[in-house]
Amino acid sequence: MSTYEGVLGLTIRQFKSPLFGEDFATKKGVTMTAESVAFLMCILGDIDDAVEKVLEHNKKSDGINYHMEIKYHIGEGIVVSVNSKYKTVDFRKYWIKPNTKTASPTGCGTNRKLSQWDELRHNIKKMHRLYFWDAKVCYKDHSHNNQMHECKICRPWGIECGFKTSDNILGLSHNVE
Repeated sequence: MSTYEGVLGLTIRQFKSPLFGEDFATKKGVTMTAESVAFLMCILGDIDDAVEKVLEHNKKSDGINYHMEIKYHIGEGIVVSVNSKYKTVDFRKYWIKPNTKTASPTGCGTNRKLSQWDELRHNIKKMHRLYFWDAKVCYKDHSHNNQMHECKICRPWGIECGFKTSDNILGLSHNVE
C-alpha cells in the first residue's frame, strides 16, 4: 500500500534479502490506482488460466521450441503478462515510442515466478478486500465509445497502440513467437 498526493495505491515491489538483517523493498515495482486494481480483480481468473496454459506449455516435449506470452492491459499503461520463456507473471508500465503507435515496456515494474503467483494473487485479493472494495472499473462509466476514447485509464496514450481497449477485461493479446 502506498499513498501519493492523497491517492491510495497498491504497490507490487521486488524485495531483496541481505545476508544479515531484514528483507527490504527495492525501487523495482509498479503502483496501481484503485481503477487498475478493479481491472486486475476482474481478470484474476484469466491470469490463473494463463498461468495454467504456460505451465502446461512448459511440460510439453514435442520438440517445438516457441515462446508464449499472454498480456492483459489493466489500465493506465500497466500490463500484466504471463511468459513461458521466463516462467513469470510480470507487472509493468508501458509507454509509446515517439512517432509510433507501438507500446513498449519500461523499466518500471516487477515480476514473480509462476510458483509465486498463488501467494501474490492471495495478497492482491486481501488488499482489495481491505482497501479497494469499493473501486469501480472505469469502462462501466463509458456510456458511449467517445468516453472510452478520451479515458486516460483505458487509453493512457490517447491513441490506438495495439492494445485493444475494448478487450481490457478479456485480455488484449495472445502472442506466440
